[in-house]
Amino acid sequence: ARLTAAAAAVSGSRGGALLLAAAIAGDVPARTRLAELLSAGNLPPELWFFRALGESGLDALSGPLAQALDRVEPEIQLAVAAALLDLGNPAGERALAAALAEADERALEALEYLAEARSPATDGLLEGALTGTPLARDAARIALFGRGQGEVPDLVRLFTDGDADGRVRAARAAGRRLDAEPGLQGQDRLRTTLREALPEADPGLQLAIIEA
Repeated sequence: ARLTAAAAAVSGSRGGALLLAAAIAGDVPARTRLAELLSAGNLPPELWFFRALGESGLDALSGPLAQALDRVEPEIQLAVAAALLDLGNPAGERALAAALAEADERALEALEYLAEARSPATDGLLEGALTGTPLARDAARIALFGRGQGEVPDLVRLFTDGDADGRVRAARAAGRRLDAEPGLQGQDRLRTTLREALPEADPGLQLAIIEA
Protein backbone atom coordinates (compact mmCIF):
# COMPACT_ATOMS: atom_id res chain seq x y z
CA ALA A 1 0.00 0.00 0.00
CA ARG A 2 2.85 2.39 0.80
CA LEU A 3 4.53 1.63 -2.52
CA THR A 4 1.31 2.28 -4.45
CA ALA A 5 0.77 5.57 -2.60
CA ALA A 6 4.34 6.70 -3.22
CA ALA A 7 4.14 5.81 -6.91
CA ALA A 8 0.90 7.77 -7.24
CA ALA A 9 2.58 10.86 -5.77
CA VAL A 10 5.78 10.82 -7.83
CA SER A 11 6.24 12.81 -11.05
CA GLY A 12 8.81 13.14 -13.82
CA SER A 13 11.45 10.74 -15.07
CA ARG A 14 13.14 10.60 -11.67
CA GLY A 15 10.15 8.57 -10.51
CA GLY A 16 10.77 5.86 -13.09
CA ALA A 17 12.37 3.42 -10.66
CA LEU A 18 9.57 3.83 -8.14
CA LEU A 19 6.95 3.34 -10.84
CA LEU A 20 8.78 0.21 -12.00
CA ALA A 21 8.86 -1.21 -8.47
CA ALA A 22 5.14 -0.56 -8.09
CA ALA A 23 4.42 -2.06 -11.51
CA ILE A 24 6.34 -5.23 -10.62
CA ALA A 25 4.23 -5.41 -7.46
CA GLY A 26 1.10 -5.39 -9.61
CA ASP A 27 0.11 -1.72 -9.56
CA VAL A 28 -1.65 -1.22 -12.92
CA PRO A 29 -1.81 2.61 -12.80
CA ALA A 30 1.95 2.70 -12.11
CA ARG A 31 2.58 0.41 -15.08
CA THR A 32 0.45 2.65 -17.30
CA ARG A 33 2.28 5.79 -16.22
CA LEU A 34 5.66 4.11 -16.67
CA ALA A 35 4.68 3.04 -20.19
CA GLU A 36 3.84 6.66 -20.97
CA LEU A 37 7.22 7.82 -19.66
CA LEU A 38 9.05 5.20 -21.70
CA SER A 39 7.24 5.88 -24.97
CA ALA A 40 7.96 9.61 -24.56
CA GLY A 41 11.66 8.92 -24.10
CA ASN A 42 11.49 10.49 -20.64
CA LEU A 43 13.91 8.00 -19.11
CA PRO A 44 16.00 7.98 -15.94
CA PRO A 45 19.75 8.27 -16.65
CA GLU A 46 20.80 5.44 -14.35
CA LEU A 47 21.93 2.33 -16.22
CA TRP A 48 20.79 -0.01 -13.43
CA PHE A 49 17.21 1.08 -14.12
CA PHE A 50 17.32 -0.52 -17.57
CA ARG A 51 18.78 -3.73 -16.21
CA ALA A 52 15.96 -3.88 -13.67
CA LEU A 53 13.48 -3.14 -16.44
CA GLY A 54 14.79 -6.01 -18.54
CA GLU A 55 14.64 -8.37 -15.56
CA SER A 56 11.13 -7.27 -14.58
CA GLY A 57 9.31 -9.63 -16.92
CA LEU A 58 6.82 -6.86 -17.75
CA ASP A 59 6.50 -7.60 -21.46
CA ALA A 60 3.83 -4.91 -21.83
CA LEU A 61 6.56 -2.29 -21.36
CA SER A 62 8.66 -3.49 -24.31
CA GLY A 63 6.55 -1.71 -26.95
CA PRO A 64 6.68 1.72 -25.25
CA LEU A 65 10.40 1.27 -24.58
CA ALA A 66 11.05 0.37 -28.23
CA GLN A 67 9.45 3.67 -29.27
CA ALA A 68 12.15 5.49 -27.30
CA LEU A 69 15.12 3.48 -28.62
CA ASP A 70 16.05 5.82 -31.47
CA ARG A 71 15.41 8.99 -29.46
CA VAL A 72 17.47 8.42 -26.35
CA GLU A 73 21.00 9.69 -25.79
CA PRO A 74 23.77 7.49 -27.25
CA GLU A 75 25.10 6.90 -23.73
CA ILE A 76 22.02 4.90 -22.74
CA GLN A 77 20.90 3.53 -26.10
CA LEU A 78 22.55 0.13 -25.67
CA ALA A 79 21.22 -0.14 -22.12
CA VAL A 80 17.74 0.36 -23.58
CA ALA A 81 18.50 -2.23 -26.27
CA ALA A 82 19.64 -4.76 -23.65
CA ALA A 83 16.42 -4.24 -21.68
CA LEU A 84 14.41 -4.79 -24.86
CA LEU A 85 16.39 -7.95 -25.60
CA ASP A 86 15.54 -9.39 -22.19
CA LEU A 87 11.91 -8.39 -22.61
CA GLY A 88 11.79 -10.34 -25.87
CA ASN A 89 11.46 -7.37 -28.22
CA PRO A 90 13.38 -7.93 -31.49
CA ALA A 91 14.29 -4.23 -31.68
CA GLY A 92 16.81 -4.82 -28.88
CA GLU A 93 18.46 -7.69 -30.72
CA ARG A 94 18.73 -5.64 -33.92
CA ALA A 95 20.27 -2.65 -32.12
CA LEU A 96 22.84 -4.78 -30.33
CA ALA A 97 23.72 -6.67 -33.53
CA ALA A 98 24.28 -3.34 -35.28
CA ALA A 99 26.53 -2.15 -32.45
CA LEU A 100 28.60 -5.35 -32.64
CA ALA A 101 29.36 -4.53 -36.29
CA GLU A 102 30.74 -1.09 -35.39
CA ALA A 103 34.21 -0.07 -34.19
CA ASP A 104 35.75 -1.69 -31.12
CA GLU A 105 34.54 0.86 -28.57
CA ARG A 106 30.86 0.45 -29.50
CA ALA A 107 31.15 -3.31 -30.00
CA LEU A 108 32.78 -3.76 -26.60
CA GLU A 109 30.04 -1.69 -24.97
CA ALA A 110 27.42 -3.96 -26.53
CA LEU A 111 29.34 -7.01 -25.32
CA GLU A 112 29.33 -5.67 -21.76
CA TYR A 113 25.54 -5.66 -21.81
CA LEU A 114 25.32 -9.04 -23.51
CA ALA A 115 27.55 -10.61 -20.85
CA GLU A 116 24.76 -10.06 -18.32
CA ALA A 117 21.73 -10.48 -20.56
CA ARG A 118 19.24 -13.25 -19.86
CA SER A 119 17.53 -13.62 -23.23
CA PRO A 120 17.96 -16.92 -25.13
CA ALA A 121 18.92 -14.79 -28.16
CA THR A 122 22.09 -13.63 -26.39
CA ASP A 123 24.24 -16.63 -27.28
CA GLY A 124 23.58 -16.15 -31.00
CA LEU A 125 24.67 -12.52 -30.81
CA LEU A 126 27.83 -13.46 -28.92
CA GLU A 127 28.67 -16.23 -31.36
CA GLY A 128 28.25 -13.76 -34.21
CA ALA A 129 30.77 -11.46 -32.53
CA LEU A 130 33.42 -14.19 -32.76
CA THR A 131 34.02 -13.06 -36.35
CA GLY A 132 34.78 -9.50 -35.27
CA THR A 133 38.04 -7.77 -34.42
CA PRO A 134 40.49 -9.49 -32.03
CA LEU A 135 39.32 -7.37 -29.07
CA ALA A 136 35.65 -8.05 -29.75
CA ARG A 137 36.35 -11.72 -30.40
CA ASP A 138 38.11 -12.16 -27.05
CA ALA A 139 35.36 -10.26 -25.21
CA ALA A 140 32.74 -12.49 -26.85
CA ARG A 141 34.64 -15.64 -25.83
CA ILE A 142 34.84 -14.37 -22.27
CA ALA A 143 31.11 -13.60 -22.20
CA LEU A 144 30.29 -17.04 -23.61
CA PHE A 145 32.42 -18.67 -20.92
CA GLY A 146 30.36 -16.89 -18.29
CA ARG A 147 27.24 -18.32 -19.94
CA GLY A 148 28.45 -21.91 -19.82
CA GLN A 149 30.49 -22.29 -23.01
CA GLY A 150 34.22 -22.85 -23.27
CA GLU A 151 36.89 -24.42 -21.11
CA VAL A 152 38.82 -23.13 -18.11
CA PRO A 153 42.28 -23.11 -19.83
CA ASP A 154 40.95 -20.75 -22.50
CA LEU A 155 39.62 -18.30 -19.93
CA VAL A 156 42.83 -18.51 -17.90
CA ARG A 157 44.78 -17.57 -21.03
CA LEU A 158 42.45 -14.67 -21.81
CA PHE A 159 42.69 -13.49 -18.20
CA THR A 160 46.48 -13.75 -18.10
CA ASP A 161 47.18 -12.18 -21.50
CA GLY A 162 44.37 -9.62 -21.62
CA ASP A 163 44.50 -5.88 -21.15
CA ALA A 164 43.11 -4.27 -17.99
CA ASP A 165 39.50 -4.21 -19.18
CA GLY A 166 39.73 -7.72 -20.57
CA ARG A 167 40.99 -9.07 -17.26
CA VAL A 168 38.05 -7.50 -15.44
CA ARG A 169 35.65 -9.05 -17.95
CA ALA A 170 37.33 -12.44 -17.49
CA ALA A 171 37.15 -12.27 -13.69
CA ARG A 172 33.44 -11.42 -13.81
CA ALA A 173 32.80 -14.24 -16.28
CA ALA A 174 34.66 -16.62 -14.00
CA GLY A 175 32.40 -15.64 -11.12
CA ARG A 176 29.24 -16.14 -13.18
CA ARG A 177 30.39 -19.58 -14.39
CA LEU A 178 31.48 -20.76 -10.95
CA ASP A 179 28.16 -19.63 -9.52
CA ALA A 180 26.13 -21.39 -12.20
CA GLU A 181 28.25 -24.55 -12.49
CA PRO A 182 29.52 -25.77 -9.11
CA GLY A 183 31.04 -28.87 -10.69
CA LEU A 184 33.03 -26.97 -13.32
CA GLN A 185 36.02 -28.98 -14.51
CA GLY A 186 39.23 -27.10 -13.75
CA GLN A 187 37.66 -24.83 -11.16
CA ASP A 188 40.60 -25.21 -8.77
CA ARG A 189 42.96 -23.89 -11.43
CA LEU A 190 40.59 -21.01 -12.14
CA ARG A 191 40.34 -20.05 -8.47
CA THR A 192 44.12 -20.29 -8.06
CA THR A 193 44.69 -18.03 -11.08
CA LEU A 194 42.34 -15.41 -9.68
CA ARG A 195 43.75 -15.63 -6.17
CA GLU A 196 47.36 -15.27 -7.34
CA ALA A 197 46.48 -12.18 -9.38
CA LEU A 198 44.77 -10.43 -6.48
CA PRO A 199 47.73 -8.82 -4.64
CA GLU A 200 49.09 -6.96 -7.67
CA ALA A 201 45.75 -6.14 -9.31
CA ASP A 202 44.48 -2.59 -9.68
CA PRO A 203 41.40 -1.66 -7.62
CA GLY A 204 38.88 -2.37 -10.38
CA LEU A 205 40.30 -5.82 -11.05
CA GLN A 206 40.62 -6.54 -7.34
CA LEU A 207 36.89 -5.95 -6.88
CA ALA A 208 36.06 -8.26 -9.78
CA ILE A 209 38.35 -10.98 -8.43
CA ILE A 210 36.99 -10.66 -4.90
CA GLU A 211 33.44 -10.98 -6.16
CA ALA A 212 34.35 -14.01 -8.28
